[in-house]
Amino acid sequence: MSDIGTVLGACIAGAIPQVVEIDIKQAMREGSLENIFPDSSDERLAVYAFFPSRAPSRWES
Repeated sequence: MSDIGTVLGACIAGAIPQVVEIDIKQAMREGSLENIFPDSSDERLAVYAFFPSRAPSRWES
């Protein structure tokens, strides 16, 4: 599942996924979700950003 709304709904229904904390922070504050593995280490996600060194020729004036 890639849609956080779907994942959150599945979590509240009883699923146990690995999610990024920022996506579920509000639900945890409200008590809808709780961390059932507080001692386990979280896996860090690699995030990459790519930027072109120059604009493609079709964008040049």
